[in-house]
Amino acid sequence: MSEGELTTVVSAFIISRSAAGNSQTTVHFYEQQLGYFLRYLESPAMPRLAQPRPTSPGLADLTSEAIENYLAQRQGEVKPRSVHCAWRAIRALCNWLGSRTERYPDWVNPVPKITPPRLPRTKAPPADQPIVDQMLKACRGHDKMTDRDRAILLVLVSSGLRSCELLGLKQEHIDLHTGEVTVLHGKGDIRRMAIISPTARLAVADYLSHLDRSDPSQPLWWGRKGPLSYGGLCHLLTALAKRAGVSAVSAHALRRRWATNMAPHLTPWVLQSLGGWSSFESVKPYISLNRDELLAAYREATNGR
Repeated sequence: MSEGELTTVVSAFIISRSAAGNSQTTVHFYEQQLGYFLRYLESPAMPRLAQPRPTSPGLADLTSEAIENYLAQRQGEVKPRSVHCAWRAIRALCNWLGSRTERYPDWVNPVPKITPPRLPRTKAPPADQPIVDQMLKACRGHDKMTDRDRAILLVLVSSGLRSCELLGLKQEHIDLHTGEVTVLHGKGDIRRMAIISPTARLAVADYLSHLDRSDPSQPLWWGRKGPLSYGGLCHLLTALAKRAGVSAVSAHALRRRWATNMAPHLTPWVLQSLGGWSSFESVKPYISLNRDELLAAYREATNGR
């Protein structure tokens, strides 16, 4: 396989992101988005060059025209935020390539020539609370996997942990007496504290009863074949929603639900600290209070007066 083939270049980029300390979630994001782009470049929808081209796309195919055609096609297939995700992944790849002039001296970065797709002003919605409630009801029984699913759902919705932070937890990182959760590698590789609710603590305790607790440094969350992966977490949430007969929700939507639930009750800086955001400006897109929630928060603040 030639070094100039785009599949090889993308693989090298993915490895570089892992080496740079990007989270498992971020690496998966690049793998997924750039995988979509590569399949487009290999498809009949890709405009062909006048001269014969190799079967596999190469650096010569990574042009502003190809990227714009791809983003235009995605506009008709997915939501605007997903189009913006596609753009961010391609931009990161191109900028990485552009910094490696010693290896790719003849390649010109097309990013400066491209107008980025507009990111919608509307906020991505949090998971609906009734959907979360139905998913919890679907966790019937007390076998290991059911107890795990219930514990994960309650930890996510009561702590606001990112998926990578959740998956990085060891048994020793949760204090079942206080609810404190030690996040060793939060976003930006920052150590911080989160807190889970008493109900979540009980659920974690039920799940822990199925595990060998002789070594607290072992991963907390397990699948059937080893430590739970990001793909396993996504599958878990999708399967749980299907079992509950509701729309699937992501870990990120559960983080938004936590932020929305907590916003009326916590000061901005406490919410920012517990959620692991670098600034309160970063918190705002996560909060989406509806009419009933605004009225309830106001009544609680004024004691009904």
